[in-house]
Amino acid sequence: MIKRAVVLQTEALLQQEIALRSEKRWAPKPDGAPAASPAAAPLVPEEQLGLKDIARRAAMAAEKAVIKEVLEKVRWNRAEAARLLKISYKAMLYKIGRSVLTIVPSAGSGRK
Repeated sequence: MIKRAVVLQTEALLQQEIALRSEKRWAPKPDGAPAASPAAAPLVPEEQLGLKDIARRAAMAAEKAVIKEVLEKVRWNRAEAARLLKISYKAMLYKIGRSVLTIVPSAGSGRK
């Protein structure tokens, strides 16, 4: 029995996850939900992950999404992105490297 749940997704995805964990296939498949790819599968079985590991993964995914969004907004000006996020430039470089973001020059950026 689940006593607590941290909801980070839609209700349909949560129901599907609960059904998969209880090995019941009764949960409806959410419309427009991305199919789970084998590359996205965790390296460690979820039963062996602790709450800290789950929280760390969620925080890293959220950080990566926000950093990517801000970098695209400022056309990959890392110093400006660091100022907007209120972190040091060095921390920005570390987070970009850790989250494996790659620079994608936009059209007309002047770089060759």
